[in-house]
Parts: sequence; C-alpha cells; structure tokens
Amino acid sequence: MQIKEIIDSVEKDASFKKWRKEYREPFLASVFVMFDKAPEKAEWLVGYYNKKNAKVTSFILSGSKICPKPECETLLKNQDVLPLETSAIRIDFDEAVKLAGKAAAKSYHGETQMKTIVVLQANKEFGQHWNIAYVTRGFKSINIKLSCKDGKIMQSKINSLIDISPGKG
Repeated sequence: MQIKEIIDSVEKDASFKKWRKEYREPFLASVFVMFDKAPEKAEWLVGYYNKKNAKVTSFILSGSKICPKPECETLLKNQDVLPLETSAIRIDFDEAVKLAGKAAAKSYHGETQMKTIVVLQANKEFGQHWNIAYVTRGFKSINIKLSCKDGKIMQSKINSLIDISPGKG
C-alpha cells in the first residue's frame, strides 16, 4: 500500500478542498490505521494539525469514500508536532509493517499479535518515522518506531496493558 496514494486520495477529494479553502494553516501531521489481519480493508485517518489551537482535523478514507471528522484535541500534548514530508518517505507502509513485524517476532517471540496500529508521524525526538504498535494476546503492547528513510529501528519496547499485581486494579 502506498502512503502517498492515500494522502493524494484525501487531498483530491471535494470535502478536503472545501475544508482547505477555509483552513489554510493546518499541515499534514499524521496518517493512522488500525487493523487485525487485513490492512487493505481498514479505515485510514489522515490528520492535519493546526498549530494555532493545537487541534487536529482528520479525514477518514474507507475504500474510496472520504469523510471529514470535526477538529479535536491532539493526543500529543507535550510533544512538538512537525509536518510530514511525503518526499522523505522511502520506506512505505507495507515494508514498514514487514520490518516491524520481523523485529517484534525476533525480540518478543512469545507474544501473539492481535491488532496492529500504525502511525506515520514526525516529532522532534524521532523526526519523521513509523510508529507501529501491536496489541498482543497477553495484554501487552509492543511498540516499534522505525525510520521512514532507511527502515532502521529507532526504538523497540514492550509494556503491559494491565497491571494484575497484588493490590492493583
């Protein structure tokens, strides 16, 4: 799957063009998808960040249908959101998921992946990167960040999604 095609589909849509006429400041900040086994059937969210109010307007791409979502708060309160530059994407979606999957299988081989969450984003800490998270059958989250330029793993970690230690929860 070509991420540039997804972005182009959104930006060529009449609803986006209408929105863009009114909102010139927001910039392309993220591309998000969540899926079980078949990413080609998933809904894509393409997000545009407005620095003036720290909010994001997303456009949902489902098949060939595009639907704008109202502006909302960003989850990245303490991070600087940087614009995505499509020309800097040398590792595309399919390859990024493949590389992250191999890294997860090698480092966390006892974990069975149930859901995959993929975000293309840019921030000061990692620059432009793929942020790929797997929710596992063991209620853990495997998070892998890899470079859009060369596919190198920038960070890899695993966390429990629930705390079942005595006296908790």
